[in-house]
Amino acid sequence: METMSDLSKADSGLNAAFGKFNALLENYPDLKANTTVLQLQSGAKDCEDNIAAARRFYNANVKVFNSKIKTFPSNVVASTLNLVSKDYFLASDSDRQDIKIDL
Repeated sequence: METMSDLSKADSGLNAAFGKFNALLENYPDLKANTTVLQLQSGAKDCEDNIAAARRFYNANVKVFNSKIKTFPSNVVASTLNLVSKDYFLASDSDRQDIKIDL
């Protein structure tokens, strides 16, 4: 099972890969008008939106879970099962910036 720090590292790696992609496209102006690249831009935006939605979904569920294991009567069951609070997914300030795809 992956931890939140593992997922954060993977997210940072994805952002770094997009940055390298942007630098490559800036060096080749002919690609900027290519329909495939325009579709790639659209796909990247959709991917970013899906990742943001997944983060919000995860954090909302963590909030509910953490609340449940602290309130009666579910806290009795949680302590019996040794359930502990989970960490929120927190992105660094640089990861919160929009990924810039300049074509």
